[in-house]
Amino acid sequence: MDTYRQIVRPILFKLDPETAHSLAKSALRWKRPWSALGPGDAVAHPKLGLDLAGIKLENPVGLAAGFDKDSEMLAAFSSLGFGYTIPGSVRPKAAGDLPSPKLHRYPDRQSMINSQGMPSKGAHYVSRRLEEFRRLDRTTRVITNITGWTIEEYLQALAAVEPRSDGIEISLSCPNETYDETVDFLTPTRFRSLVERLNERRRKPLFVKIRNYNSDEEKDNRFELIQLCLQLGVDGVTLPGSHIAAEPRLAPGRGNLSGKAVFGKTLQNVQDVYRATGGRLPIKALGGVFTARDAFEAIAAGASAVELLTGLVYEGWSVAQQINRGLLELMSSHGIANVVELRGRSTLELERAPTTRAASAVAH
Repeated sequence: MDTYRQIVRPILFKLDPETAHSLAKSALRWKRPWSALGPGDAVAHPKLGLDLAGIKLENPVGLAAGFDKDSEMLAAFSSLGFGYTIPGSVRPKAAGDLPSPKLHRYPDRQSMINSQGMPSKGAHYVSRRLEEFRRLDRTTRVITNITGWTIEEYLQALAAVEPRSDGIEISLSCPNETYDETVDFLTPTRFRSLVERLNERRRKPLFVKIRNYNSDEEKDNRFELIQLCLQLGVDGVTLPGSHIAAEPRLAPGRGNLSGKAVFGKTLQNVQDVYRATGGRLPIKALGGVFTARDAFEAIAAGASAVELLTGLVYEGWSVAQQINRGLLELMSSHGIANVVELRGRSTLELERAPTTRAASAVAH
């Protein structure tokens, strides 16, 4: 029996989303009950292992930034089969949340929308939590997400958390925060300045979380940033399919839509970036990954690894284990040796298809 989906989730979904979210976080701060579940051998199977920009992962399933904002649940997630976790976004100093209500569910679409902003207990608090975790666990990889309003704030957060992290991810902006033009790091010149300054200080792999696009102008901007990532030696990018949507039941009247409703966009983004970069840039796919089939399709589109957050809400604590076991079965049925071999498989087949059709036309 699926205890979470049949018993726990119906109870949680009777509560308002923010109360349920708080209860889940409180439970996940305790390691002992989760370590008793045991992730099993599948999550560390050799066929699932990969090198993500120099970070050795036991499997390609990660917990995205946004749930464990202050590194308080790392022990639980390491027990639940995740190959890596991303705490954050971490800000250099403590910062509060946006007004409630800020969460709403769409059960019929297996999706959610949020207007949480970037609350943080600050980089030094997170650094202490990371140090405590590292004393207990040196296997689960931690890629800490940092953000800031200025380059100096990014550098302060980097200095505090990088020594105890396996890698760093930067968020250029939060879709639920209004950024002044003078600190808009989506602007290529400012983005270059930020990455160049981070490159001077960092010692670990650097990932950039590229915000989704909803127009040709935004798409051109994002791909200019991705080309700069290649030029500046960024180690990888995170591609979310989530986007801003209207929702009058949230305090601001809008929020960031995530879950199954955005999975198609996630796949398209991954495929587009994989093609544009020739597979040279590791990609972490985020948005609508719930099942092994979702992960299989995202990696086949060009992702190196996948991340989830809304999938945890709908699928429960065993989601990473289920995805990893299912990936092994899917790769076996398709004759694929490992996740590294799977990467970009569908994109490469699409690129070969026109040539094949053209050749066939000439032959006839």
